[in-house]
Amino acid sequence: MSELSDVKMPAWSHDGKWIYFVFDRSGSEQLWKMPALGGAPAQLTRGGSWEGLPSPDGKLVYFVRRDGGGIWSVPVEGGAEKPVQGLEKAVRISRCWGVLKEGIYFRGVSA
Repeated sequence: MSELSDVKMPAWSHDGKWIYFVFDRSGSEQLWKMPALGGAPAQLTRGGSWEGLPSPDGKLVYFVRRDGGGIWSVPVEGGAEKPVQGLEKAVRISRCWGVLKEGIYFRGVSA
């Protein structure tokens, strides 16, 4: 799909079935997903996204809010975007954080 040539910050689901990425197809950078084997992309966020990482259990995608509003989560099917308690002021530096089953970790920065 040539229309997906400007995607940013791709991340694979832990089961390898989905790719999550930031794309401005809707007019602002949002978090999207699409099947790894191809198919139509689906928009997950509405409030802006800098990057997203899926949870190990495959239920949520955590993302950095585009406006610098911390780390949020959204169900992988889409739906309500919710701030992660205690990470409302997390910094917006690409790939400095990760999601493990034990929690969200930061590398070299403080949240």
